[in-house]
Amino acid sequence: MGFKGLIGFFLLALLQLSAAAAPWHVGDNALYTSLSISTGEVEELQNTRSSFYGEFSLSSDWTVTAKVEQVAFEDETDFNSDAWRATLRRTYNLTDTVRFSLEGGVLQGEAIGGFGTCSRIGAEIRAGAAWTGQIRKTDTYSYVEIAQREHDGCSRSLAEVGIGRKATRDIWLVTQAFIEDGGGLARSYKSQTGILWKGERGEYMLGYRNESGGEFREDAVFISIARRFTL
Repeated sequence: MGFKGLIGFFLLALLQLSAAAAPWHVGDNALYTSLSISTGEVEELQNTRSSFYGEFSLSSDWTVTAKVEQVAFEDETDFNSDAWRATLRRTYNLTDTVRFSLEGGVLQGEAIGGFGTCSRIGAEIRAGAAWTGQIRKTDTYSYVEIAQREHDGCSRSLAEVGIGRKATRDIWLVTQAFIEDGGGLARSYKSQTGILWKGERGEYMLGYRNESGGEFREDAVFISIARRFTL
């Protein structure tokens, strides 16, 4: 299945399912924060990736997002990188169960944009759809996003799909897949699976991520902590 076929399949699936809410709005006058740390290996080189992500709702439809990310290698510090991204998102309620969003902003840095000219300051546009509800009496959510990044001398197309299913009262199983295409060595495929625990004070996730692209392959274990604040 090609890039367009994958996107079409998930959009069709989202629109055919019934649901009760959508996972894409942090809530009115609310702040959402997430800290993620992973440790992995790329071609026998150990690295640690850390990122901080935040969302702040300006209204029931508008959300500001920001992310900073850093990658540090143990023995090859020349490969160390960092990056930042800031966007503004507009959410539309298509039905009581499905939401659509449009998002745009700026980014800079190798840890997000990529090496070479992709590390320069650039623009990103993003569109997505999200659904939550029940499948066979099990709470479930799914989403799809597509994005385009443009830098001076560099372009990247991205797609992301994900599904999460409730395993117990507070435990969710989450699977995500990512495709990035910039031609040649810039093409990569990434998947990650994790166990999410929704506690009283926040959400905690432990998982495994695999990425392959060009001549490299990365395997990593990650943990993340997220919390929502009402202002």
